[in-house]
Amino acid sequence: MWLTFHWIQLPCLPHSSKPILTDLLRNDLGYKGLIISDDLEMYGADVHSNIGEKSCYGSLAGVDMVMVAWSHNKQVLAYKRVLSAARTGRIDESIIDEKVLRILTAKQRYLA
Repeated sequence: MWLTFHWIQLPCLPHSSKPILTDLLRNDLGYKGLIISDDLEMYGADVHSNIGEKSCYGSLAGVDMVMVAWSHNKQVLAYKRVLSAARTGRIDESIIDEKVLRILTAKQRYLA
């Protein structure tokens, strides 16, 4: 498993960086495992957009599981925004399928 982090000095947040998560980590380095964001409510992540958009950015960048740890309302907002993005085609169904497969594979591996 890979956990992204938030470093406020970067020009973009790593949880939303496709060049870091997809191009480098998955394509160049061949990483096949699960990528989980750090909590999107943390200060370092709380600077660019609302929690729903950050969840979509993370999903599009390569994050498999977006973490929203504290506020139930923000968890619901993140869920609804990603669901809406999937339903409208902003996040392609094949990307969702790949994420679900990685999540199920990790569950099978670590919970068996």
